[in-house]
Amino acid sequence: MSFELLIDICPPGTMDKTLDELSEMHKLALASGNINAQAIWTTEFGEADQVISLWRLPNKTASHDRIETTHLCPPPSTDKHIRVSRRLQLEFPFDNQFAGGHFYDFRTYTLYPGMRENFLKHMEKAMPVRTRHSRNVGVWTPVDGNTDQIIHVWAYRDLADRARARAGAWQEPEWRSYLDHIFPLIRQMQNALLMPVKFSPMQ
Repeated sequence: MSFELLIDICPPGTMDKTLDELSEMHKLALASGNINAQAIWTTEFGEADQVISLWRLPNKTASHDRIETTHLCPPPSTDKHIRVSRRLQLEFPFDNQFAGGHFYDFRTYTLYPGMRENFLKHMEKAMPVRTRHSRNVGVWTPVDGNTDQIIHVWAYRDLADRARARAGAWQEPEWRSYLDHIFPLIRQMQNALLMPVKFSPMQ
């Protein structure tokens, strides 16, 4: 299953215009039936004035096809608007059945070159332990750009729920063993806490 991640970095005061454009993109996608918006978020904690949207592409999408080359993608809101587009490959099952008051921990791990498959092997083994404490939305790897990355998204009810889940996972010997294996593989860790916009399919 292929996805495209759009990251809109908006100049101050222009986020509402960007959200209007993404709302129209979402309506066009629903009408076309080919490309589906899975989630549209804004950053709550992390770099300000960002809109992050996740789109599922048709199963038969060619490797060079992407949203930015279709009629769905509007021009940037202003000359200073930056839109980053990344094709993603799903690595673990995708769960988009979230409704009613979640926020999302969007994590990007940049690995040392050649470590991606090793990381995924350890992550697959540890996921049943970790998902006892909170729900995983999905785990992806980039198809283009820096492919030595792991992108994963977790859903929580609130900050207290996130704190409880992370503390609970730390009590699991299997999870601590996983961390011992993967920390030496990671060059940089980034995360942002995201809130779904009102028209996001994932809430």
